[in-house]
Amino acid sequence: IHIGFERIGNLQRTRPYVLGRNLWAAAAAKMVLEGRVAGYEQARSELSGHYCFGYLFPTFPTETVFAPYYRGDGLFFGLDQGIGQREFEHRFLSSTAHTALTPVSRGVEEGSLHEIECVLPRTRPDGRLTYLAGVLFAQVGTSEATLRSLFDELQVGGERTYGMGRIRLESAEAAGKDIFTPLVPYLAARTLGRAPVMTG
Repeated sequence: IHIGFERIGNLQRTRPYVLGRNLWAAAAAKMVLEGRVAGYEQARSELSGHYCFGYLFPTFPTETVFAPYYRGDGLFFGLDQGIGQREFEHRFLSSTAHTALTPVSRGVEEGSLHEIECVLPRTRPDGRLTYLAGVLFAQVGTSEATLRSLFDELQVGGERTYGMGRIRLESAEAAGKDIFTPLVPYLAARTLGRAPVMTG
């Protein structure tokens, strides 16, 4: 998955998570391509009336969600494990090299070599499948079948022509009122001068 962030030299960085607006855009595109709505304005209206999109963060089933947070000594990922930025990037991120072709000769266009950073579908070094977890707020009464028909088999982010960003809904379950309870100690740390946790 490539969720555009910043460019450093010839490297286009990615965010290590999927923004809610990227998920929203992918769902809207699916609605239009499948003919469920006449255009993007109608898709936007329907989605905004029924859903509120949170972020998706890398995770492993039944394990910590690797959401970023700051503490006094830097950036960390995963409230339970708290792995550092360098370890997270080694585990979950990589890049692919691309170049543009000249239209006439179909040869390499000079100076067009660049790298696209992405979230890996399998982690290093153990090759575990990367899952994404997050919160989607849906209108009361929305069935799992409706969620599956809309959110299964989406393509999010950039570089989709290269096949990046294909995701499918593995599971969905209703969350209780205490869904954000694990964040309370970290949010409370804000009063000690630390940055707040990013929530989805």
